Amino acid sequence: VASEAVQLSVETCQETGGGSCPVASEGEGEGTESGRLRNPPVLLQTRRHQEVMEATTADATAKAKIATRKSSTARGTGMDRFCGIAINSESSNSYSFSSAELTSAATTAGAERMWHYNWKMTTDVTADNVIFVPMIKYPGSTGAVDVSDLPTAGENGVGTIVKGWNEPDDTSQAGSYSELRWLTSDWSQSWVDDMSAAAAKGYTEFISPAMAKDPIWMDYFLASCSDNADCPQYITYLAFHRYRSDCGDYSSSSNLDVNDGWRDDLSYIVSWYRLMVKYNALGFNIKGLVWDEIGCMGSSGASPASEQLQYMQQWYI
Repeated sequence: VASEAVQLSVETCQETGGGSCPVASEGEGEGTESGRLRNPPVLLQTRRHQEVMEATTADATAKAKIATRKSSTARGTGMDRFCGIAINSESSNSYSFSSAELTSAATTAGAERMWHYNWKMTTDVTADNVIFVPMIKYPGSTGAVDVSDLPTAGENGVGTIVKGWNEPDDTSQAGSYSELRWLTSDWSQSWVDDMSAAAAKGYTEFISPAMAKDPIWMDYFLASCSDNADCPQYITYLAFHRYRSDCGDYSSSSNLDVNDGWRDDLSYIVSWYRLMVKYNALGFNIKGLVWDEIGCMGSSGASPASEQLQYMQQWYI
C-alpha cells in the first residue's frame, strides 16, 4: 500500500438491506484533552465495510452518518462508491498505476465499488465499470488545461462527479495563489464559474476544495459561498486529506494509552462533520465527506508498506 496510491472516500451512511445504522447516544464524544476527544465513542471499528461511524454533537438535531458501506448492487456514476484509487503517473512521481493494475484492484475490491482519479481532467488508465473522477485542480484550470476542456460526464468511463481545487491551504498546490490561500478576496464566484462549467458538461455532484489540513479555511470559504446565491448548489461533498508519521504504532484499541493517533483522526473527522451540519442548516445540501488522500509519511518519504497496512487495518477494518 503506497500513500500515493491509496485513496478512500468516507461517505454518508445509507442504510441497506435489513441492517440499520447504529446511533450514538446524545453527548457521546464530548470533551477534549489537548485538542483531542477525551472519551470518543467507539464508532469506527468497522468490519468489512459494514459497521458505521456516526459522530454527533449535543447542539445539533440533524445527524449525518459517515461510513464505509457494503452493497452487492451495482453502483452509479457518482459518489456512491466506497473505494477510490489515485493513479499518479506524473513524471515527478515514481509511482504510477496501469490499466492492468486498476483492473486487478477492481477484481479484488469489486469494480462497482471503485473510482479513480489522477489530479487531472483526463486519463488513459481504465478498467471496466470503474469510473474516472476528473479534477479542476486550480481555479479555472488543471495546469495548462482550461476548465472548458473538461470531458463530458457519463461517457468513456467518466463519472458524473467532479473534484474541485486541490489543497488551497498548501503553497505547492492551489494555495500557490496567495489570495486564495489567505482568502483575502471572495473566491465563491470563481468556484461557481468552475462548477457551473462542469454542470454544463453533465456533472451533477461537486466535491469541495480538498484541504491539506485546515478545516478553518473551509469554514471561511463556505461562509463566503453562503452569501452567493449560486454557490451552495455546487458543494455536494466536503473533501480533506490526512497523512500520519506514526503509522507503525497506530492503534484503534480502547486503551487510551495507545490510541492517541486514532482519537486524533476521529476528532478531525468530527470537525468536518460539524462543518457539514453547520452549513446544511444554512441551506446547503452537503451529502457527506470525501477523504481522498490518506497515507503514512516518514522523514524520507512514504513509510514502509507494513506501516501503511497497519494504519489501514486499524482505521478501516
